[in-house]
Amino acid sequence: MVFEVVPIAFDSMGVRSMCTLVRAGDHRIVVDPGACLAKTRFGLPATSPEMDALTEIAERIAEVAETADTIIVSHFHHDHYGPNSNFYTQKLVIVKHPKENINRSQKMVHAPFFINRLRSMTRQMEFGDGQKYKLTGCTIEMSPAVPHGTSRTRRGYVLMTNVRSKEGSFVHTSDVQGPTEEATLQWIIDRDPTILVVGGPRFYVAGKLKTHLLEDAEKGLRRLLDETRVKKLVLDHHAVRQLEYRSKLTSVWEDERVMTAAEYLGQDNNLLEARRQELWKDKFMEGSELVPTDPPADI
Repeated sequence: MVFEVVPIAFDSMGVRSMCTLVRAGDHRIVVDPGACLAKTRFGLPATSPEMDALTEIAERIAEVAETADTIIVSHFHHDHYGPNSNFYTQKLVIVKHPKENINRSQKMVHAPFFINRLRSMTRQMEFGDGQKYKLTGCTIEMSPAVPHGTSRTRRGYVLMTNVRSKEGSFVHTSDVQGPTEEATLQWIIDRDPTILVVGGPRFYVAGKLKTHLLEDAEKGLRRLLDETRVKKLVLDHHAVRQLEYRSKLTSVWEDERVMTAAEYLGQDNNLLEARRQELWKDKFMEGSELVPTDPPADI
C-alpha cells in the first residue's frame, strides 16, 4: 500500500503556507490548501519575486487539490485555505468548526463566508474537531481545537491532522507555533508519527516572543524527536521567516531528522519573505520603480 507525504507549498518554498499532500491507501488527502504573502514585512510590501512565487504555487496547489478526494482545512487564515477556490467541489472536506473555539475575526468574517460556499460545492462537509474518519486503507484523526500558539493567544485555534495506515503515521500540526502547550505535545506524541510537519515558533517577530516561549518550543520539539519514532520532522512556516533561523532552536536543527519542507524535497530554501529588504534594495539599485502589490492580509 502507498504511504507518501509531499510538501506542496511552504515558507521555505517562497510563500506563507503549510500545504501538504498525503497519499495513503487509495486516497489523496490535501491538508491546508492555501497560500499568501505578508502584506508588509520590514515595513515593505511584497516584491515581484514573491508575487511570482505566489502565482506559481497557487497554480500548483489548485492542480494537486483538484486530484484529491479529501481536503482538510485546519483553520480560517488565508495561508491555510483558499476561500474563493473551486477545487473543493465534490470532495470530502474536513474543516474546523466555524463557531466553536474560534477567535472573533474568523468566526464573524472568514468562516461564515467559506462554510456557505462549501455547502453548495462539496460532496460531504464535516466539522473535524476531535473526530476520526475511517477510509479505505487509512484513518484520518483530527485533534480537538488547540491554541494557535499559547493558551493565551488571540489568534484562535487550529486542528492538527493525523493520517495513519499500516505503512506509517503522519501528523500535520498547523499553526501550533512551537509546540509549547502540553496538551498539544501529548496529542502528537500519542499518535507516534513517522513523518511530522510542524509550524514552529514566531521568533521572527522582534520583541514579541518572550525568551521562555522559545525555550519551551525547543524543549517541545526535542520531546517530539525523543519520544516518538519520527524519521523526518519538517520544521517550517513561522520558524523560517528570518535568514538566521538556524541560530534559534539549535539543538533541534542539529538533529539530522529535522529539515525544512524545501530540504525534504531535496531543494534549496527559497526564503523570499526573509529576503524582502534585500530584494527591495536590489530593485532600488537597478533604478526600478516600486511595483504596486496587493497580497492577502498578513496572517
